Formats: sequence, structure tokens, C-alpha cells
Amino acid sequence: MKTVQKVYIFSLFIIGVVIAISTFHIFPFEFHIFLLLFLYAMFMFLYNRLTIIIRMHDQTSMISTANYGFSFSVFAGPFGLFLLETLNELGTVLYRKHKKMSEPHTWWAFLYNISTSVIYNSGALFVFLTFVPDSLHPLSIWYFLFMFCLMYVSGLVSTSFIVILFVLGGQIRTRDELIGVIQAGNWSSRLMAAISNILFIHFIFVQDWIMVIFIFLLNFLINNSYNMNIQNIKNKVERDIFEQKAYHDQLTLAYNRNFLEKEIQHLNENRQNIGVVITDIDHFKKINDSYNHSVGDQVIKHYVEFLSSYLTESDVLCRTGGEEFTIFLKHRSDTTCLDLLETIRKDLNKTRAVVEYEEQTVEIEYSASFGMYYLSYKDETPVEKACVLADNLLIHSKQQGRNRVSV
Repeated sequence: MKTVQKVYIFSLFIIGVVIAISTFHIFPFEFHIFLLLFLYAMFMFLYNRLTIIIRMHDQTSMISTANYGFSFSVFAGPFGLFLLETLNELGTVLYRKHKKMSEPHTWWAFLYNISTSVIYNSGALFVFLTFVPDSLHPLSIWYFLFMFCLMYVSGLVSTSFIVILFVLGGQIRTRDELIGVIQAGNWSSRLMAAISNILFIHFIFVQDWIMVIFIFLLNFLINNSYNMNIQNIKNKVERDIFEQKAYHDQLTLAYNRNFLEKEIQHLNENRQNIGVVITDIDHFKKINDSYNHSVGDQVIKHYVEFLSSYLTESDVLCRTGGEEFTIFLKHRSDTTCLDLLETIRKDLNKTRAVVEYEEQTVEIEYSASFGMYYLSYKDETPVEKACVLADNLLIHSKQQGRNRVSV
């Protein structure tokens, strides 16, 4: 964490302390307030175990939680809120240390979370006390709309603190990253926070503690369900990223050898009609020698895009070598496969790869050779052997002068 970020957090903490101390005289030293303090601290601690962490470039993490402390501040003031947030954050820090889950700069995050909550909730409390007691009836639709707007605006203020912290640390560098952080707190979570705060304030006012506990439990269950969904989405994204890296060629995004082995096993177990094709670019070495390897890579990418335009979703295209590819043409007859390969070969002769070379745009003409072994679902030949036979047919195409199909 950068020094400027630490100065920013410490400044926020000083402001939070000043607000809390200046309102010490309005803190009600009553039994039910300390009971509330215990309930809020306990349930907010449980909520913090269900947090969503925002990461920017793996350098900083922040916790996005619902604003339930506001309703406590209505009865205990900013000083009471300062006590609540301190207990909550202290419990969270100790729990994470015990579980060996501590984040970097734990105590700076501790100061940040306390101070920002006291600041934006104190501002919301001032607006609430200014308008609600004299102007809005607690059971009116206007009261509900007012609370929703209040929670939404206070959520935006909370987000602005995070944005400033990230900007100071250099974690937000683009407009898209800024929008991503702002959108982290959506309207639905703030709507739930508004409804919860309305209910908390009402039942605390009439001292219906059973209903207060019930709302806490209900919020916990909703948050738990929401975060489980978030975790499931996160796990799916991570699996997709892993599969993308494990089974795709990084240059062309075609499938790689790992996927080819997996697909061969699948095809051996589930026999079907397939044209097993091995193809490569003719005289590819000359392209590298005449230009450079970057141009060669661009030609390979062009060839993948060209081949893909002729294939269906069920077909499989794998990069198995530098300029060599394996294709599985599925659900076609042998003549249909041959006709398709001839069409691809002839159309490639009419196509040019447009590449960048020494700050100039260059058009490169090239051809390709093909070898295909057609494997029917009745044929017991292993797919591995069909690949070898197709490769031998590719060699035959090369020996016959290249730019041809052997089947």
C-alpha cells in the first residue's frame, strides 16, 4: 500500500474519531442500547464472513457489505456507531487471523472500514433527523422512498471513498475499471438495506426484540444465499478460465494437444462418422525466412480464422504443431468431407493474409496441403491410428507437389 493511501486512510480515521467524540454526549447509556450493540455486532460479524471482495490488479482488496449500521446510529448516534464498527472490525480481524485468512494491510483496512462507515452514516443520520421526525410519517410511501434514496446515496458516498483510495494507489487506471467499482454496489442490495433499516428502526422503537432478531436472521439467510450464488458464479468463471488456458492454443485460440487427446478418447468411446484431417501450411519456413516469426504467427492466425469459417460448431480444430492442425469433420459423408476440403483448398488460393511488417501492411499469398482418413462409425480403427494415417496422407500430398488433398 502506497504512502499516499495510508495518509488518506489516517485522515478519514481522524475525521471519524472527531465525529464520534463530538457526539459522545448524546449516546444513551441504557440497557437496551447495549443489548442492541451486542446484537448488531454479532450479526454484522456474521455478515462479514459472507463478504464480497473487490480486487484491483491483485494489490488492494475492499469489502462490500450492506449498510445495516445506519439504523443503530438512529438510536445510539455516531459515537454508538463508532463503538459498533470497532467491535465488528476487531472481531473480524481476530477471526481472520485465527483462520489464517488475513489480507495484506489488515489494520489499515480496519481503520478504513470504521472511519468511512462513521462518516457516511453520520451524514445520512443528519439528513434523516432533519426530514423524518417532522415531515415524513413512518408508514407512508414517501418515507420508504426517502429511505431508499438515502441508502442509495450513502452507498454511492461509500463507493466514492473506495474509488479515491484506488485512484491514489494507481489501481484504477481506466474508465472501465472505474465503472466496474461503481457498479459493485447494485440497487437491489441497497433496496434490501433500505427495507431492513426501516424495519429495524420501527421494531427497535417499539422494543420488539423478537422481530429485531428475526430480521437479522432473515437478512443473514438472504445474504448467505446471495453470496453462495456469487461464489458459484466465481467458481464457474475460474473453471472457464482454467479450461481456456488448459485446452486452447494461446496464439490462435484454437484447441491444443491437451484437448485433442481428450477428444480422441471421447470419439473412441462414442463412435461416429468423422473425417480425420491433418493439414499444414505449404512452404511456411520461407514465410518466416522472408519476413520474421511475428509475420509467421499472423499467417497462422489467419489460417485458423479461414478454416474456422468453413467449420460447424460440432467440428473440432486443433493446433498440433507450429503450422500443423488436426481437424475432425463430424456428421458428414466421405464425399462431403472431400468436397469441403477441396473448397477450402481452392478458396485459400484466392485469399491473402493481410499482416503488419515493419510498420507496413503486407498481403501474403500461401497455400496448404491436406491428408484425410475417413472413419465410419462401423470402423473399429482407433482414432489415434486414423490420425497417423491422415498424417501419412498429408506427407503424400507434400510429395505430390503440395497444395492438394489426399484421402
